[in-house]
Amino acid sequence: MKTGMRTLFTAAILIANTTLIAQTIAVSGVRVSGINENSITIGNIIRDELEKLDKYEILSSREMIEVTGHEAAKKRNKHRLINIGSNLRADYVISATAKKRGKEIRFKMSMIIIATQDRVQTKIARFSEQNTPIRKAIQHLIRQLRLTDPCQTPLLYTHKTESN
Repeated sequence: MKTGMRTLFTAAILIANTTLIAQTIAVSGVRVSGINENSITIGNIIRDELEKLDKYEILSSREMIEVTGHEAAKKRNKHRLINIGSNLRADYVISATAKKRGKEIRFKMSMIIIATQDRVQTKIARFSEQNTPIRKAIQHLIRQLRLTDPCQTPLLYTHKTESN
């Protein structure tokens, strides 16, 4: 009887621990062109907004640098991002670019699921430099990547958008 109860108790603890473990997101270096904010600032804004969701464990920029060196923003093709995510033991890697064209800023964000090596989404937001703060654009893109929905994880919303 005691052995059965001990086994049941151990199983309950294991199940509770696996459901409480947050999925991990690494934010790759952000490529920036023609805007005042630098890649570190934008990367920190993305991390801050993801932290606010209280749904994921967000890897720090220091952890990214330890694994990738300062090369995180260079040659960020899909395979390199998967390698970075695997080395960090992350579930997802988010990459982003911000480019200014005239009076418009084009912000692109995509996410890769490390386990399946699928690019979940690539979302683009265009906004006026004067009317929309970068933080608002990032919040918009995070909602579009379906990272804010507590009932639906990105794994349930997966489809490939690029073949690289």
